[in-house]
Amino acid sequence: MASTRSGGQRSRTGGSGNAAGLMLPPASESGRPPLWHSFLYRIHDLLTRNDPVTSADLIFVPAGRMERKRYGLALYQAGFAPRLLLSVGRFEVSKMSAIGFAGAAQLVAERDRTPPRQRHFFCEISAAGLRHEKPALPRWNTYGELVGLRDYLQDRLPRQILFVSTGVHLRRISLTFARTFRGLPVEAQIGRAHV
Repeated sequence: MASTRSGGQRSRTGGSGNAAGLMLPPASESGRPPLWHSFLYRIHDLLTRNDPVTSADLIFVPAGRMERKRYGLALYQAGFAPRLLLSVGRFEVSKMSAIGFAGAAQLVAERDRTPPRQRHFFCEISAAGLRHEKPALPRWNTYGELVGLRDYLQDRLPRQILFVSTGVHLRRISLTFARTFRGLPVEAQIGRAHV
């Protein structure tokens, strides 16, 4: 089912799911969704970000779902930024070749030489080529990744970073960015990977 907005209302266009992939019961006999649907949609809207994608100095894709990385690569190839930085968790390394990542073989070799607790990588693609390194993350979560990102970028701080992720994760990135990059002259743009 697809979900659309018009005049501040959501309308159902058939099916039994919604844009977020949730399975919903059929509409009431009046043809309108039950009242609690509107409450759930409002909660969803508060927890997610869906800003239009615009150009930036750097695209950053946090670790997690491979669809994020595929979308980040597509944005980079379309010219939305001169630099792309992929955060790759230890369980994602072996999946990188499936998305067309040119340095997948080198990344697998680096992973195999690295102790398990240090197997998190930042892979940067730019006109200068491909490089990857192991960031020192204080934690393996969104906060830890953004602290690692801030430290990684300290010598080459971009003015604008386009963050690519999915749904609810974008709100968390936005809030965490405000905390970890406070006082730095960097603007965050949030781009939802439509998967």
